[in-house]
Amino acid sequence: MLARARELHGWVIGNQDGDIGHVADVYLDDHRWVVRYLVVDTGQWLSGRRVLVVPGSVSGVDPVGRKLQTGLTRDEVALGLDPDLARPVSRQHEMDLRHYYGFPSYAVTVGVSVALAGPTPGERLRIGIDPHLRSVRAITGYYVHAQDGDVGHVEDILIENGPWTVRHLLVSVGNWWPNRRVLVPVGWVARVSWDAGAVDVSLPAEAIRLAPEYDRTSGVSPTQEARVTRYYGSPPFVSA
Repeated sequence: MLARARELHGWVIGNQDGDIGHVADVYLDDHRWVVRYLVVDTGQWLSGRRVLVVPGSVSGVDPVGRKLQTGLTRDEVALGLDPDLARPVSRQHEMDLRHYYGFPSYAVTVGVSVALAGPTPGERLRIGIDPHLRSVRAITGYYVHAQDGDVGHVEDILIENGPWTVRHLLVSVGNWWPNRRVLVPVGWVARVSWDAGAVDVSLPAEAIRLAPEYDRTSGVSPTQEARVTRYYGSPPFVSA
């Protein structure tokens, strides 16, 4: 089943003990094109703390009830990885800018006291700097840069929530045709640039503009996805 990543925001994460929290963001790997983490806002029971949940722990999907079922216990969630230890590229750059301009970056707790400090080179390795970890919230709105110029922007990302692989970018080409949306398989993506706020795609702009239109009401059936694949042909890049 293909799902729009942004539409997962707000979905409830539940387990046998009840609800754990809700999805606040999705982190993906733009090299392997897989979902790496679900960012879960735990709400009141962990004082609003956010934790990272690996999608492999999801055992059931309820699209009608907008709920993901997991086998994790509340204790396992409470001990889960903090988002500050696995920052997506946009957050890494934000922290670098704060450090460059002399603003405090994160808290280091010693006993009961808290001191503010910026990361040293050694600490940067420890806190999980990853050039391929991307936030779906951050990528949304990026320009889509074709071989001969900008063609639109990223409206969403389509994932297959069984294996949690990223399959397509949902691209709005509304600068030319209002509300027209098309799919671009991620195998055509050459690079994702935080600095430029753009996704470079190895296709002519016209090929993207004239691609089969995405119908939001019906989603993507296997037949429709096969049509998209035939239209573009074999992509030059494959996930590693």
